Amino acid sequence: MPASSQTRSDLGLRIRVAPEEVSYWHWPLRDGGWGVWFTAALVLLAPPLVVWLTESLPMGGFTLACLLAASWRTWLPIRVTIGPSGVDQTILGRRNRIPWLSIRHYEVGRHGVLLLPDAVVNQFSALRGIYLYWGRHRAAVLANFEYYLPIWAADGEAGNESTNLASPPAGIRGPN
Repeated sequence: MPASSQTRSDLGLRIRVAPEEVSYWHWPLRDGGWGVWFTAALVLLAPPLVVWLTESLPMGGFTLACLLAASWRTWLPIRVTIGPSGVDQTILGRRNRIPWLSIRHYEVGRHGVLLLPDAVVNQFSALRGIYLYWGRHRAAVLANFEYYLPIWAADGEAGNESTNLASPPAGIRGPN
């Protein structure tokens, strides 16, 4: 059979259908279980311990402020929407969009996905990233990431534990 008479099915072409947009609430204080409550108890018990050790009420207040600021994602509900435009997080009515082009690398974890803006990952990359918990929406979240992000993947493989998005193909402009 000549090559010109091959059918589309012989060439391995398939139509990819975009997954549905997924939208859910993430609130660790409500959904996190005992581990989150244990952490919350430590955050609230540390300042009195600091006041007792240092005999300084302002130092206890400073400790409480620092711990609350560092753990703010535990206290506030976050609305997460993942769709064609990227990842949207709405916190107290303020929307923060992470477009697909700005996600240069992602790592699938046990409870979510670590989104990284760096193509080359080092020990400090996680400090610039965002860990996106998926709750009961693991399959829908991964379907969106596997559909939208392999467009820029250098190796073209989706579903890996770690996918490198270092070099977008020609014609697609990366974040700069």
